[in-house]
Amino acid sequence: MNCPFCSTENPDGAAFCKHCGMPMSGLVDCPVCGAKTPADGEFCVSCGARFPHPTPAAATAAPAEPAARPWQNALVAVGNALAILAALCAVVFIFCIGCTYRIDTVSDVYEMEQLDLYKYFREIYVGIRDELTTGTPQFYTISRYTTAVFGTIVAAGALITVPVLFLVALIRYLTGFAAKGNRKKSVLPIGAATYFLYLAFALLFAALHAQGYEETVRGTQAGNACVVLNGVSIAGLVLGGIFLVFSAVCHALGKGKALLCRESIFRICFSAAGILLACAALALSAGCVAGYSLVDGTSTGRISFHLMQGLAYAGELDDEYGNRTSILEQYPEDCLPILIAAVLGFLLLIALAVLTAVLLTKLIKGVGGEKYKKHELLKYLILCTVFAILFAVCVALVSNHVAVLAETLIGNNFNIRSNFGMAIAVPALYAVALILYLVYNAVSSDERQAD
Repeated sequence: MNCPFCSTENPDGAAFCKHCGMPMSGLVDCPVCGAKTPADGEFCVSCGARFPHPTPAAATAAPAEPAARPWQNALVAVGNALAILAALCAVVFIFCIGCTYRIDTVSDVYEMEQLDLYKYFREIYVGIRDELTTGTPQFYTISRYTTAVFGTIVAAGALITVPVLFLVALIRYLTGFAAKGNRKKSVLPIGAATYFLYLAFALLFAALHAQGYEETVRGTQAGNACVVLNGVSIAGLVLGGIFLVFSAVCHALGKGKALLCRESIFRICFSAAGILLACAALALSAGCVAGYSLVDGTSTGRISFHLMQGLAYAGELDDEYGNRTSILEQYPEDCLPILIAAVLGFLLLIALAVLTAVLLTKLIKGVGGEKYKKHELLKYLILCTVFAILFAVCVALVSNHVAVLAETLIGNNFNIRSNFGMAIAVPALYAVALILYLVYNAVSSDERQAD
């Protein structure tokens, strides 16, 4: 026999529907007079009293989620603790972000500490002021001030947002102990957001100073130099990343048998691949994405840099080769595009880093077994891809114009070529992640069914 409310087939003789719980007779007792009256009516047919009753929408709703078992709650609790540890790593190591200048020679390796976050609040501006008294070329001063302003923005953003997010995560974690309910509330999203913002700001700081030089004489490497994140920053990224991965695994295992279904497997595989691609793209965007090479027949010099360092190289070319007048006045057709593209490109990089941090936070929730909302990731993947393409265009402009300027000033016997292949790889990785999402959405009903 079929239920008169939801049409679910029930065994013969059933008094109530096994799906919606409504009486199979279609009648209920009036709460006022006690007479039998149709359950789908608004008023009692005997006394006229109005009484509440389940609506058809409620009657046909999906059954409630089964209660979590103790071992599932324990796994979620462990996952929450690990998420807090990842956030704690972020808030501790955010105060230690810095870059190391590394020089490799044939006989030895030298490492010298360079800038940290705090230098951008006073010291760097004092240095620029002192340089102005020595007749520093105008374009070099502009490049130094531009780098200082972006450095202050990155440093202030890192020191404010990461600790605030950690406090939010900690409060949510502590209040979770007092919350009632069988299933623990996940702290993974807010803990992941704290860590990924730390990752974004650390890589933005690295991008401010990323540069390198490699010299090869007759096919033999003579030495190289590069600027990279210091060991403390890398240790924070690795340690926090380990905690976050294990937190996501614990939350996923806490789903129990639901983890073994086809949709969950698809979601976890896509999320893991998306995280790897997005992290690789963000790391590449913060490295030496541009440069130029000098070849004179017997030796090759490769100079690589990021946008702010490319802007500084243009000023240093003027200073190094004895021309103390403004290079901007002499070569405006090359200097103005370098200045505009470098500033616009770094603004795009800041936006790209923040968007990627949000994207990674969404993806790590997928690894933890949570469903995506409809088209939740699509907008972030599209925005990241568009911003990465625009960023690559700015890098190409800076690289080409710096190479042209170098050839104009120091070319003579050198063959100079620009290089921005790393910048092209950044939007390519985001595009691959976008394609994977479209494939996942096409083969999976998981996201199409999510609200």
